[in-house]
Amino acid sequence: MTTRLSRLRRTIGAGGIVLLVFALGLFLLAICGGRIFERPWLPLLYAILGIGTAITVTSWAVHALSAKTKPGEDIVPRLIGSRLQYCLLLGRYGAAGETVVKNGWGNRAFLLGWLRRTATLDQVVAYAAARHLGLTTYTVVEQGRVVAPPGPVHLRMPTDGWLPAVAGLIRRAYAIVMVLSARPEIQDGMWWEIEQILEHDLITRLIIVLPPADQDRDVYREARYQLCKILAVLHDPLVFNDVDVDLRGNAHPEWLNKWIDYYDGKFLPGGERDRDRSGGFRKSVQLVYFFRGDGAVRIQWHGIDWERRVSLTSAGRRKPIVADTYIHGLAAAFEAVITELAKLPFEERYPWPRSEYQ
Repeated sequence: MTTRLSRLRRTIGAGGIVLLVFALGLFLLAICGGRIFERPWLPLLYAILGIGTAITVTSWAVHALSAKTKPGEDIVPRLIGSRLQYCLLLGRYGAAGETVVKNGWGNRAFLLGWLRRTATLDQVVAYAAARHLGLTTYTVVEQGRVVAPPGPVHLRMPTDGWLPAVAGLIRRAYAIVMVLSARPEIQDGMWWEIEQILEHDLITRLIIVLPPADQDRDVYREARYQLCKILAVLHDPLVFNDVDVDLRGNAHPEWLNKWIDYYDGKFLPGGERDRDRSGGFRKSVQLVYFFRGDGAVRIQWHGIDWERRVSLTSAGRRKPIVADTYIHGLAAAFEAVITELAKLPFEERYPWPRSEYQ
């Protein structure tokens, strides 16, 4: 319940909740007139119904519109076998639309245009890919999901068809955006996806996105720790073949722990040194991408520094992490992908057999 209320507050703002409840209260008073005070328990009942209705209505309208998902078993083979280029969104299987950020573009839900404008992180990725690459973003969702938040094209896949579909989509993706999550059931698939990306030498097409550091600290810390492990694994991808290593858990060899500690404590912002006494972040990393330089793979991160004036309001308060925060970082990451792939013909960009999925 707390998570749902927090998400509701992020979606329309505290002022939006107050105004919506107030409007429903006036509506009930108009319907019932003075009869509401005839019985002492009626005001409480109407208040409960009003708040419940407000939560239901705004939760239903969290996104601008709901988009229908498409049958992946029909679309994925045709997409992989075509010459169409696309952006692939990973890490959201079963978690589409969970993260909501404020945005300054697009339209709000029907009849809620006067409330705070928001977008899911999936929407932000799809918007950035369309804007900077001119490409459609695809993502795989569970078979039972009929509608999903707008933005990427959601492809329904049964559980037994998920692995070959995602493997084929990874090999044919122009850019790959992975959104990290603290949900453990997502982490299993995440490590398999990372292994597929490394196996096909696609690391420079990968962009890793973290949830906003200013919404849920625990979720952000867990996602950031997963990022540190991913970066550590890049030093020796053969760790995937070691049966004694549990990447989801904590069974790591000593050398891997050293690299995790390095990225956690020294390389990436948002570690213990970047937190104030209350546990809040003075700095945070929100996005990481990779590029080739001097014959080696380099790591670049984009983040927030709340100690700088540009990250503060005129009153000295922290500016929230919004859609534009991610869009600016994604634009730089996509530009690195364009630089690497622009001179390559189609066959060299995607050298793997496209019929493997079939």
